Parts: sequence; structure tokens; C-alpha cells
Amino acid sequence: MATDNHLNGVSVHWLQTGLIKEIKNNGKDEKATIDDLEDLEKDNGIIRQKGENITCNRDCNFGAAYVDCLVGEDNVGPLSIVILISWKNNVGDIVDTLVDYCLGLDLDPKRTYIWIDFLCNNLHRIAESKQKGNYKPREEFEKIVEKTKAASSKNVKLLCLMSPWYKPLCLTSTWCIYEMYQYSCNDGNSEINFVMPPEERANMIRSAVFNAGGFHQLFQMLADTSVEKGSDHKEGYAILDMIRKGPGTEEVNGWLRDRLKEWIVDEICADVCKTIVSEDDIDRLCTQVGPILMQDSSYAQAYRIFQHSLNIRENRSEGESDNENLAIASVCENIGLVLQKVDDLDESLNYLKKALILREKKLGVYHVDTADSYNSVGDVYFALEDFDQALEMYKMTLSIEEKVHGVNHSRTATAFNNIGKVMDEAGRSDEALVYLQQALAIREEIFGKNHVDIATTYNCIGAAMCKKCDYDDALLNYKNALAIHEEIHGDTDIETAASSNNVAMVYCDREEHAVALPYFERAVEIYSKVLGDSHPHTEVARESYEEVKKMIGEI
Repeated sequence: MATDNHLNGVSVHWLQTGLIKEIKNNGKDEKATIDDLEDLEKDNGIIRQKGENITCNRDCNFGAAYVDCLVGEDNVGPLSIVILISWKNNVGDIVDTLVDYCLGLDLDPKRTYIWIDFLCNNLHRIAESKQKGNYKPREEFEKIVEKTKAASSKNVKLLCLMSPWYKPLCLTSTWCIYEMYQYSCNDGNSEINFVMPPEERANMIRSAVFNAGGFHQLFQMLADTSVEKGSDHKEGYAILDMIRKGPGTEEVNGWLRDRLKEWIVDEICADVCKTIVSEDDIDRLCTQVGPILMQDSSYAQAYRIFQHSLNIRENRSEGESDNENLAIASVCENIGLVLQKVDDLDESLNYLKKALILREKKLGVYHVDTADSYNSVGDVYFALEDFDQALEMYKMTLSIEEKVHGVNHSRTATAFNNIGKVMDEAGRSDEALVYLQQALAIREEIFGKNHVDIATTYNCIGAAMCKKCDYDDALLNYKNALAIHEEIHGDTDIETAASSNNVAMVYCDREEHAVALPYFERAVEIYSKVLGDSHPHTEVARESYEEVKKMIGEI
């Protein structure tokens, strides 16, 4: 990547006019890929022909880079943008993308200069080294990385071409992915923009909105992207080896998928999206994408999507209709849940209360959606340790569930369980146990003996018993919960680890540290396997395990 002052980029104007004209004069058209124009294992192609009889101003040998053969400030100048492409991309897509990028930012195509590898690298030298068998991709990449970092410090923008949208060719290149990663790591202001041809953007949005499973295809593209999958050739293997010895594939893949999720959200929320599909279509897409992002713990992106949906719903002309207000309530609920996940509890409460007011007004008190709102508000008050308010909300939830579903219903059992949980935290363990035992009876009647909800109640009863220093009953309930999770999940779920940890803690309360040790050890093993060694749950369990080991040694 060129960043020195004496190295230049090709203007978007030249790409749109001069380059396309040269390609057509050579019997090709805009659909030609870079591979169609140049094969570095063979004689000079269309790109190398331009500079084959011109002396390179860097090494004074015949064969100059394409960019060095251009003259006039309308055609060539100090680079301001770098674009990453695949040689399997067609020229028309590259040019259309850059023209659209200039149009969107009101940039002059004659003064916007692009560094693009097949025009700005000296392909004569690369071809010579490949033909002689001494091309060294690792060394070439290291040079690129240094220039990439220098580019970011000079506010040169980095673009990555996303075409075709369902499997962007750039994302099949380990080289391109790692170059982006290195660029982003240079400083906090290094901006990477994913760009695409206007037609591809339209196809992506329309597919996500109108095709069955279209938005799932979009997220499948994201899930399938990794640096390992772009290393199926000599150059890819060399770069992958650098990644493994450097930040690691997990770090780079995680970074890339986060950026791609942000890009998907950017595209959905962009004003241009409104020119492709209706706002109602965008709203429906948001309601599909938002929950997926939440499930993936991508809370910042989920928040943006839900806020975009809220803006659309609030701006609709019929905004005072019952259906519209219920739609607003639904998205407010989602925003509140996202904010709760990121511990912005006060703001979460504002949105959840707004949802509650709208639902109660339009649906009445005795409706399952109203019950959901009361329960969600109660959850936030519980997290804020405002147990009086939480209890009030949970009791309202219970009254609605009993009215709508009767006593013997799973939702009613959940309300009993929540009341018991908050009473226990408020220091009212005896009262808590009454509600928890009721929840347990209902759940056992509905689900039998082995169900995760029953295990949840056993754990809540165990906690209440611990507060009463009734360690025998606490141990019995915690072991019941552990047995259920073992039956359902085995050693593949953190709930098994949590239950094993609970049992260990009770044994410690009973001063039976040697008995507690294997339960702590099991918790550590499961947390480490499922969450990783550095996760807070793993670290806390490991600290307890090590502390008990020392205590046993002192006894």
C-alpha cells in the first residue's frame, strides 16, 4: 500500500473513463475480472502493457506500474483512499462502487485518488519474482502492513469491496482480512468502510426483506467468514501462519465478525435503504435482525436496530392508532431489554415503563403482554436492588397470570418464583419459601421431575435455605438442581457448572472442604470448556478451588 508523497493513486474519474475505455479497446468489457485482465504467470496483460516500455521511477528498470503512466491531476494524484478487492471481482463492480462512494460523500471524482493493488503495485516486478520462484508473500505482506499503518496516520480511508453481497470475495482472502485488522489496530481513529456496488446493495436489502430466509442468508455469510477459510493457497497459508503467531485466529475472527455486524446494521439504517424498499419493509427487517443480534450478545448493534425501528414507528402518520401504539410498545420493550443487558438500568426502566403504559392503556391490565411488561420492569428493579418496587411489579404479574391462565400454568409458576426470589434477597426467606415451594409444585405438575425451570426453583430454594443456615436442606435442593442439569446438559452447559459450584459452597459452609473440592474442580472444568479460561465465571470458580485446596492443606 503506497503512502509516500511521491506515490500516487488513480482518480475515480480515470477509472470511470480511461480504464474502462482501455479495457473495451482490448476486447473486454466491465464484466471482466482482474484475473481476466492479468495473469502474472503469463505474458503482459492489459495492465502491464501500459508500462512495459516505460522506466520505473523507483528501480530505474523497464516496466512501470500502471499508476506511474498516468498524467494530469484529473487522472492521478496523492492517494486519499485505499480499496481492498479480490482479483476475482469484476472491473465494473469496482468502478461503480467508487463512483457511488464519491456521490454519497459529495467527493469530486477528479480529485479522489484511489490506491488499488493491480494498478498501483508494479505488476512487472511481482510477475518476475513469481516466474523466478522467489516471490515471498510473508515479506510482501509485512511491507503492506507498514504502509497500511502509515496510511491510517495520514487519514487515508480504507475501503473493502463487498461483492457479491452473500459471499464477498474480499472476505475469502486471508491477506485482505488481516490487512484490515492491522489497519484498525494502528489507532482508535482508523476507519474501515465496507462498500458495495449500488446494485448489490439493492439485491441484499430486497433479498433480506422479500426472500424467505433472506436475512438468514445475510447472517450465514457473517457466520461463514473466517481467516482460516481464506488460506487455501500458498500466500494464504503464509499469512495465516503470521496470524497464529500473532494475535491468533480467534481474535481476528471476532474482530471481523463484530465489524461485519456493524456494517449490516449500517446498511439497514442508511437513508439509501428507503429508496430500495418501504419504511414498513425496513421496520419488519429490523424486527427480524434485532433479536438475532441480541441472541448473539451484540447489544450495541441490537440497540441501533431497535432505535431505527422505533423512529420509523413513531413517525408513521397514523401514529395514534391502537396497533401503532402497541408496535411502539413492543420495540420499547426490546430497547429496554437491551439496555438492561448492558447495565444501563435507569434508561432501561424508562423504556420498559413506556411499554407498560402503552400496553395497559390499549390492552388493559389482564393481558399476557401487559404481564410481560410488569415482569420486565420488576426485573430491572430487582437488578437495581429496589426490592419493594420489584415485589410490587412481580405481584402484579402474578395477579394477571392467575386471572388469564389460572394457577397451574408455567407463566404463573414463573411469577411465583420471581416473588420468592425477590423476597429472599430482601431478607424475608421464610415468606420466600412459601412462594418458591408453590412454584416448584406447579412446575413439577406441568413438567415432571427433569426440567430446567424446576432446577431453577431448586436453586432458589437452596439459596433461601442457605440464608436460614439450613445447610442440609440447601444441599438437598442444590443437588437436585445439579442432577437435573446433569441429566439434560451433562458437562456442556454453564448451568451444570453453576449448580456444582453451589453444592461446593454449601459444603464449605458446613466446613466439609475436602468434599467441596471435587465440585469446585468440576465447575472450573466446565466453565473453562464452555466459556474459556479467562472468563470471569471461570476465574472466580478457580479462585475458590485454589483457596479450598490451600485450606485442606492447612487442616
